[in-house]
Amino acid sequence: MRKLGAVGDQERDPVEQLRIVVEYLVKHVAWDEVIRILRNRKSGRRLSATLSDHQKSLLSALQFAKQHHEDGGMLNRHFVEGMAKSLAVPVPALLDSIADLARQLGRIALGKQGSPNQR
Repeated sequence: MRKLGAVGDQERDPVEQLRIVVEYLVKHVAWDEVIRILRNRKSGRRLSATLSDHQKSLLSALQFAKQHHEDGGMLNRHFVEGMAKSLAVPVPALLDSIADLARQLGRIALGKQGSPNQR
């Protein structure tokens, strides 16, 4: 978590901030398990009712990043810039979106999820 705390450093380049967050999430979150849990929630809500289309795209992008890393690929500046480009989202907006997704997943995991747009 110390690495994620460094993301708040205003002097840091947004691409580097995004790289740090993506690398942390790829290394510490079992994305396949997250998807399975979201699909099998006790409340009966499906993934499509829980997350926005953009958040679902982010889940797919993070799953791809994890696979890329497991296959020996680098999670470097070029990779996260390509990720932002493929999602058609500016790097600072992608950084905010991924942070929002992480909060959303945390609320779901804690059973505190209300509407998909709740913050």
